[in-house]
Amino acid sequence: MIENTGQTLARNVRISVSPPLQTTLGAERAETLNRAVGRRIATLPPKRRIPFVMDVGHQLFASELPKVYEFRVESDGPFGRVDPLTYTVDLEALRDSALETDSTEWSAHQIAKHLERNADAQEGQSRSVEALSRQI
Repeated sequence: MIENTGQTLARNVRISVSPPLQTTLGAERAETLNRAVGRRIATLPPKRRIPFVMDVGHQLFASELPKVYEFRVESDGPFGRVDPLTYTVDLEALRDSALETDSTEWSAHQIAKHLERNADAQEGQSRSVEALSRQI
């Protein structure tokens, strides 16, 4: 996610990442991510977010792909060029976090389990109603 955490408009935002982002979702997705992150952002208002899906948690952690990336952010603020900022992102820190339980995939899995239980309960109720109807 790209986000302006400052209190003023960021202009001419440029981001570079090393090594280039990789994903288990395929080379085309990795190319799209790197192109999106590497694109100059003309303006980014305060608190504005630009989210991206990089990968699926359990697939990424099971892979041999890099888990540590260094991001360099250059931009202009209200008083001119801002000193470049460098962020090291270590995805290993997220391995045992709630990342996997907060994902869309995990949520869909949980919803599917509940729907299956509801379907089983409704089927049982239907059989009970049929049995009562025959008795009546």
